[in-house]
Amino acid sequence: MLSISGVPQTLHITYPVPCLVMDEENWQLSSSSGLASVAPTILQLMGISIPDEMQSHSLLVRKLKGERPQERKKFHKLQGVA
Repeated sequence: MLSISGVPQTLHITYPVPCLVMDEENWQLSSSSGLASVAPTILQLMGISIPDEMQSHSLLVRKLKGERPQERKKFHKLQGVA
């Protein structure tokens, strides 16, 4: 995305973006990646190989031991600024 003056707008990549993964397994997630890692993560969750052209890696570090609790805390509606 370019500004009116033609300069790339990079503000959207300079701040952390929360990522929530809902899966049947418990995963440890990497916190050292950016938005480019979302697509490889989704592909891994779907069991699809990550193409060599993708320069980033999945956020899924490893499966964690243990079972997921049957009851989950209710999620509050997230409100953001658009």
